[in-house]
Amino acid sequence: MLAGDLPAADDALTAAVEQARERGSALGLATASHFRGVASMRRGRVASAAADAETAIAGERYGWRLTLSAAHTLLSETMLQTGDLPAARHQLELAARHADLDSAGRISHLAARARLHLIAGRPDDGLTAFLDCGERLAALEAANPAVLAWRSGAARAMAELGDAGGARRMAEEELALARAFRSPGPIGRALRTVASLEPPRRAVEPLEEAMAQLATSHEALERAGALVDLGAALRRARRPRDAREPLRLGLDLAERCGSTVLAARAKGEATAAGARPRRSALHGLEALTPRELQAARLAGEGHSNREIARELYVTVKTVEWHLKHAYGKLGISSRRELPRALSRPPARG
Repeated sequence: MLAGDLPAADDALTAAVEQARERGSALGLATASHFRGVASMRRGRVASAAADAETAIAGERYGWRLTLSAAHTLLSETMLQTGDLPAARHQLELAARHADLDSAGRISHLAARARLHLIAGRPDDGLTAFLDCGERLAALEAANPAVLAWRSGAARAMAELGDAGGARRMAEEELALARAFRSPGPIGRALRTVASLEPPRRAVEPLEEAMAQLATSHEALERAGALVDLGAALRRARRPRDAREPLRLGLDLAERCGSTVLAARAKGEATAAGARPRRSALHGLEALTPRELQAARLAGEGHSNREIARELYVTVKTVEWHLKHAYGKLGISSRRELPRALSRPPARG
């Protein structure tokens, strides 16, 4: 995972998930699901990451505590991608209850809390949390940004606080460490941070290099972010025609990853660049995540929530959560309406 070979990590973790299920090991299933969720999140598979995080958290009822805090944090990160800030905050509150059980859980919780502070417009709190992450990682001798790119977060917080020099030093330090490790994902991420500190015209070059790096990376969400950043920089540099293609590609990839927040930003930038982006699949059958579609189909076939939970290896509460979201996207209010809703042809964008 840290070396960026995410398909290999996913294969190994899927084998671990299947082995745990075959053995009937609730604790093994929770651990393997959590780590597979981390790999899925790095690959930009937001819905899959959320489903695995929920499966891991369900292991608490059997006494699973190994990385419980980090699993709640992972679920909060998926919620940040879909713009559900209240739910993300709630998951972080749950993560805080178990964060002291292991150092990795505490650090991941701090980083997610820091990102939430930035989103909420509190860069001072965000900077404090990011620097705390850095100190804890230094104590573990984990300087590699492939482990956690806390310097990028700290640099963005410093920039918002008006410390341009400190932000630049922090971003350049992360870029140097990423180049030394030679993994394209961390290099692309660091270059995006460097570009965010530059005026639009000067941001284009590092963003083009970021795209070149990320072209060989399996971190699809990072690649989508770089495409949107590049399009936005080109638009602000008064090159709207050049901006439209990366914004179109970024919008498409963000939607496929399941990041409604990034997709909304891409759409806004594309519209400002004079493009007419297609309508997003926010409603209808095509808007359902894979797990929502599975749960809805089983419910439509007459299975109870408990039966669906056994079939999908999740909790009944998770099934209820998937069906609630499926009902909203399909515009229905009960499972009796599912057969008809699931038989409708996809809406045209």
